[in-house]
Amino acid sequence: MTIRRHRRWIAVNALIEVLHIGTRRGLIPGFIVKGGFALEFRFRTEARASRDVDVVVPLKAEDILDAFIQVLRIDWSGFTFAIKDIPERHEHSYRMEVIAQYQGREWSTFELELVFAEIIGHDLVEPLDLSAYGLLMPMDIPCMTIVEQVAQKVHAVSDPAENRPRGLIDIYLCIQRIPPDLVELRGACIRIFAERGKHQWPPEIAMRDGWPEILAALIVRSKLDLTIDDVLHGVQSLVADLAANPDADDALLSNSLDV
Repeated sequence: MTIRRHRRWIAVNALIEVLHIGTRRGLIPGFIVKGGFALEFRFRTEARASRDVDVVVPLKAEDILDAFIQVLRIDWSGFTFAIKDIPERHEHSYRMEVIAQYQGREWSTFELELVFAEIIGHDLVEPLDLSAYGLLMPMDIPCMTIVEQVAQKVHAVSDPAENRPRGLIDIYLCIQRIPPDLVELRGACIRIFAERGKHQWPPEIAMRDGWPEILAALIVRSKLDLTIDDVLHGVQSLVADLAANPDADDALLSNSLDV
């Protein structure tokens, strides 16, 4: 693992401790980590290296940024944080660059996606053991459940309006290392496709122009023991298994729309 990636892991784990403190102080109602960094915390070096950190906080869009700025005024075990430049507003999030400093000196800089959305359950993931570095021992990390994360990524990699080839690797790693309950996952997929209403369930999982090159480079850079064919066929097989019972899909779709 590169030193840069290692430093980023430590910085993000410290940021999560700051979020824990902010939650205890009532500055935010709670949070979870999702996306590629949630998988890095779960699978460590067996996950792809993520470019950014995705944090979900269940607050309204007009409240979340001010609350997050208040949280970033908290320090933890020598770490402090600041936002670089002005955050970019997106449809469901703010995107920003966060600078982590340790004892007043720059330690790491990373992209952060601050998502305003409801939290549907979470898993507690063991943190890094930072005591070896003379830091305090962190708390467990609340991460999006594997079922919810896989369902969201199945939607993203199949959305014609999106360009998310990295999600194929994430889905494959999840189902290989923590095989989800197919009935539960089917329900989550049906709900997400119905809520977002962008394209139909079940989706087509196919390789697009430029994706093989991106995936090949990512596999090499992250030193993952898999091939592009492994990833594509694994995700295609998953969706085929999930779509194998159309009657169940119709019932789940009806329930999702009723809710």
